[in-house]
Amino acid sequence: MEDSENSCSNCGESNPDNSNYCSNCGHRVGTSEISGPDQDDKTNVIVNYQPSIIGSSRILFLTFASWGLYFYYWVYITWKDLENEISDSHTPLLQTISMFIPIYQLFRFNRHVSIIRSVAIDAGLQTDLKPIVAVLLVALNGIIGYISLGIQSLIIFGGLLLLSLVLTATVINWAQETLNRYWVLGRSVASVEKRMQTGEWILCGLGTFVWINLIAALI
Repeated sequence: MEDSENSCSNCGESNPDNSNYCSNCGHRVGTSEISGPDQDDKTNVIVNYQPSIIGSSRILFLTFASWGLYFYYWVYITWKDLENEISDSHTPLLQTISMFIPIYQLFRFNRHVSIIRSVAIDAGLQTDLKPIVAVLLVALNGIIGYISLGIQSLIIFGGLLLLSLVLTATVINWAQETLNRYWVLGRSVASVEKRMQTGEWILCGLGTFVWINLIAALI
């Protein structure tokens, strides 16, 4: 006997009766059933707390403007956004601090990216996000940073810095693209970027100061 199917109220796609989200558009299906208190609470949280929708150009700009420090800010805000989406408890600030601990940071970042991937898949969305590859890129970035400490030439140092920033922006954008799709398709959040937050402006200010000093030294 074939499984009965639910039709998505958003796009009309037929889905198995045990599906929570549409396999075509990610919209929640089976909403005619009476939702329990926990589900209502989670829905209210999403309504009251707008998760971060971040575009590629903003990620690239903030990564370069902040000398890569945006990576740590991004880890913090995405952990905070995911607080109500996962069952295990975590503290966004402590998770961010762990990113400064050599070696251990790789395990924590793998956990972070794995959660992003799993919530997307659980929502019925396809993603090419691979945690192990993302971790390897972060590890490579750390090696480049370590090598640059012994570089005397400012030109070579600048080249390594640019490579490091490109890797950082690539990793952030890869994971954020999956998160953006999850929020918009899986949780029906409006596809609108948040305005620049205070922390982002502070990072830009610090980064601009450092960039001015580096350029002055090269000239």
